[in-house]
Amino acid sequence: MTKEQKQFRLLILADLKLVRNHYNDDDKAIRLQAAYHMQQAIEKTIKLKAEIEGLNLWGHDIDVLIRNCDKNNIDI
Repeated sequence: MTKEQKQFRLLILADLKLVRNHYNDDDKAIRLQAAYHMQQAIEKTIKLKAEIEGLNLWGHDIDVLIRNCDKNNIDI
């Protein structure tokens, strides 16, 4: 893993920490923020795995990201 990939991994972990700390909050707005960060963590994880395997993915549609990984035989 390159230095940049390790830094990107830390961003994923920060998103997940936020989710863990706020997914069950009484405030709906905070829960929605946690859901957003969960989506971001999933998206970033798929992109990082693909990049490690040599495929650079763009976009935010998780279904499209997964299909592109499948087309390129990248097991996520």
